Amino acid sequence: MPLLSHRPALRAAVSAVGAAGVVLLAGACAGVAEPIPAYQDGWSAVHGQADGANAVQVDGPREPVLQWSRDLGAQPTGFAASGPDGQLIVSAHTDTGCQMFTFDLDTGRKQWCTWQNIGAGSMSPLVDQMAGVYTGNIGSADSFDVFGSVRWHTPVIGTPRPLQFLADRAVLAVTHLGQVNVLSTITGRKLAPSVALAPADWPPPPDEGLEDCATAGPGCPVAFPPAVDTRSDDFFFPFRAPGTDGAALVAMHYAPGAGNGADINRDNSDADADGSITELWRSQPLPGGVSSAPALSPNGDTVYVLDGNGTLWALGTDDGAPRWRIPLDLAAPSTVSVSPDGLVLAAPQRPAGTGTGIVPGVGAGADGRGEGAGAVIAVRDEDDTGRVAWQRPEIRATGPVAIAGNGLGYVVTGAGQGPAALSVLDLRDGRTVSTAPLAPATGTSGVVVVTNAGRIVVVGAGGLVSVFE
Repeated sequence: MPLLSHRPALRAAVSAVGAAGVVLLAGACAGVAEPIPAYQDGWSAVHGQADGANAVQVDGPREPVLQWSRDLGAQPTGFAASGPDGQLIVSAHTDTGCQMFTFDLDTGRKQWCTWQNIGAGSMSPLVDQMAGVYTGNIGSADSFDVFGSVRWHTPVIGTPRPLQFLADRAVLAVTHLGQVNVLSTITGRKLAPSVALAPADWPPPPDEGLEDCATAGPGCPVAFPPAVDTRSDDFFFPFRAPGTDGAALVAMHYAPGAGNGADINRDNSDADADGSITELWRSQPLPGGVSSAPALSPNGDTVYVLDGNGTLWALGTDDGAPRWRIPLDLAAPSTVSVSPDGLVLAAPQRPAGTGTGIVPGVGAGADGRGEGAGAVIAVRDEDDTGRVAWQRPEIRATGPVAIAGNGLGYVVTGAGQGPAALSVLDLRDGRTVSTAPLAPATGTSGVVVVTNAGRIVVVGAGGLVSVFE
């Protein structure tokens, strides 16, 4: 595995220095508790926050105006993340040099960059409210400080799906090969014995089957990141057992031990990994497997996923039993977003190309079909059933909907069949509030994040990063 290196910028933002100072001062005194790394208000993780809902509480603009654009020089590897000090963290599949970059959100200036051992996989960074960055590489989980210096490097078996925070000062690293790890945010050491869900021929090479993760194929037991309920430290992710035809949803729980507190307080550098990771339940295998990352309802009692046939499932988080399901006929793989008032939005995860992208007979033409794939479909959870509230098949969405706190949804539309645009949707009825054109270098699709300052960032498949406010 290539060694991780970093290239700190000659100068960092003043706010970044302040944030780093908090960490250094707290860590300098033995017996003094470290600050608690946790989610900030903006887009901290692959799907926004712990719950995987592609939603944050920050308000977004109704009519976004382009602030700046910057070309990564290669295809991006996933979502971006925004730091509390005005950083934008994004990664790309470059052949040489850096693969993870941080830019100043005000100016677009590069602050630092570092090589990452991504291989054929994808990577979306995790950032805490002190501007610490956490990533998954082939065979390791890694953490960087605000200047890009390596804080810790912990070997794991496989390549972690995008990392998440647990409530109790811990990082959750579930690898694509089915190893579940809970790591200290401060030192990277394991806080509980690892759990291996796929023990056959163990341990395999850390990049085995990694190419299959893009399509949730048989070589990738865990193709999507977990959703975490930080109120309970329960977490949920799709798992495809070796030799099976499809994936089921797995629920697990982390219980911290005394070693966790000792590690944070620096009282005992050799504290035991005495926490526990336990499996709570596995759902029935879904038809065609699971084709989306899970997302939790606002109250945490329901987890939503799409199966391989484009059907949206609502499962109870207490036992994994289906509450309801509704066929949506979306292009696969797709993604799920959940608004704070419980509206579930299904949209493509990649450019449209398969499926009709419309629910037959609901807002369709005379023949019961829409205008092709790329629909955004909103489903209202009504406890024992799901009801289509509205749908927009004609906008040709090419990525997931990012939800802001003021009830607006942001999605890249039209790419591949016309000029690409950033579309702003009113989630009450699905109408388009405004559109902002995107440069051709955006590529055929894009993902959107809402930063903690309320800016909108579009990461295009072509490698162009565009920031709006």
